[in-house]
Amino acid sequence: KAKEFNLGDDVTGYVMHLREGARTYLWSTRQNCRARVRITGAPPSARVMYLDGSTIGPDDNGTLEILIDEKWQREAPSVLHAVPVQCGGQCEFSVVDSHPIQLYPFVRHYLVSAAIPNMSAMADVGYPDDTIRRKMISRHFHHDFADIKGDLFKGIADHSIVYFEARFRCDRDCLLTALMGYDGPFKAWVDGEHVFSDLNGTNPGFLKAQADFKATAGEHSVMFALSANGGNAWGVMMRLLWVGESSSGSRPPKIEMVTPQR
Repeated sequence: KAKEFNLGDDVTGYVMHLREGARTYLWSTRQNCRARVRITGAPPSARVMYLDGSTIGPDDNGTLEILIDEKWQREAPSVLHAVPVQCGGQCEFSVVDSHPIQLYPFVRHYLVSAAIPNMSAMADVGYPDDTIRRKMISRHFHHDFADIKGDLFKGIADHSIVYFEARFRCDRDCLLTALMGYDGPFKAWVDGEHVFSDLNGTNPGFLKAQADFKATAGEHSVMFALSANGGNAWGVMMRLLWVGESSSGSRPPKIEMVTPQR
């Protein structure tokens, strides 16, 4: 039979005794909340297991920290061989910190360049010049992943570059995170400033990179460069994330995606 417990107002969970041992399940009780839970007194066999397949063991002091982020990647973690004192165990579970978050929709509208022949290494690929930017055209993609394998990269077996630009307006100054996915060599700029590179990027194309940046009230630009990678690349994906200061922090900024017509 499951035993339930609470960690303040932000995290709840329950313990089940299974054949492989006691398993503790944790999740956030607040909508749009990211919480960090610390476990002390964990045995060496304890393991945190996430739905994304990753596992974490305790340090030499028997301490584990768990990130609970149900709106992005770290969903519904469980802990094997660590039972909280609230359920008759020997481990102390406590919330270290808790932050409101807002995860914005995937970008589906970009300005997209033609495939530009490239003989340089990806490390030397720069921000597009005015000529390239003026020729970028508006495209709406029907899925979260902006797939260009069947058109711009069709039949390309070299390392041509395609640029993607997403634009958005923010109603106030804030710190944002660009969550990015891609399946080829990749670079990213925010308002013309380089923020991320994966020169050997490859499959799969899910969200796997992030870049934090300060956004002021007004319009901003996120630019990507994706290499065809010898004909193996398909496309990109992106969404924005805001993380507040505390569980009672300020409201999320209003983000409006700009749909340029060209």
